[in-house]
Amino acid sequence: MKLALIVAVVLLSSIYTQTLVAEESEYHDIIVIGAGMAGLAAADELNEKYSVLVLEARDRIGGRIWTDDSLGMPIDLGASWIHGIDDNPIWALAKQYELDTVETDEESEKIHPEEFSDFRDNYDPFKDFLSEYAKENPDASLQDAVNAFIDSPSLDLNDEEKIEFRSAVYQEIELDFAADAPDLSINYKTGYRINGQKENDVVFPAGYNQTIEKMAEGLEIKLGHVVQEVDYTDKTVIQVITNQGTFTAKYV
Repeated sequence: MKLALIVAVVLLSSIYTQTLVAEESEYHDIIVIGAGMAGLAAADELNEKYSVLVLEARDRIGGRIWTDDSLGMPIDLGASWIHGIDDNPIWALAKQYELDTVETDEESEKIHPEEFSDFRDNYDPFKDFLSEYAKENPDASLQDAVNAFIDSPSLDLNDEEKIEFRSAVYQEIELDFAADAPDLSINYKTGYRINGQKENDVVFPAGYNQTIEKMAEGLEIKLGHVVQEVDYTDKTVIQVITNQGTFTAKYV
């Protein structure tokens, strides 16, 4: 009986010691949950002064920034453009990391085959109309402008042309902003300026993921770690419980 008790005490002591060692080895000043742009930016800033660990559930970093190279060339499946470079923090990163960018605009678009080029015949004049309409109706919705444009007697659009025009608006505006025309302000293009003061839009020829890869340099990041619980019970440390173990930190 005494022997069994001694063995049990030794085993419990061993387990407790191992737990302490594991927790001590996995302790960080700060744990950041998520290796998307916001998480990496926070970790990159904090890493200069503190011990930081980033836990990411996926098998990659970047979140909505995802460049696929499987076809032998970079294809951005998530974020693609920097829309407007004035006072844009992503543009600041691109300059800081000396990343190659290429300016794009509507003049550089190409539609193939040529028979589809009339798709935007009425959309291009709409942009000029929109600028003037916005000055007179600053609180209107985009849908108000669309209705005013297609009902204009000077255009005399037939039903088919109206459908084509609405398709162009859907393709050029609503898809970009992930919102319907009635829910968009007439000043929807604040990043582009519809009053003629257009800002530059740029893309990364080698992929948008260059930004996050540069930002992740020097950071401790654990992929495939799904955070299941953040436990604040212990007043001295915070426990972050994942599918691959528990991590502790002073801040999360």
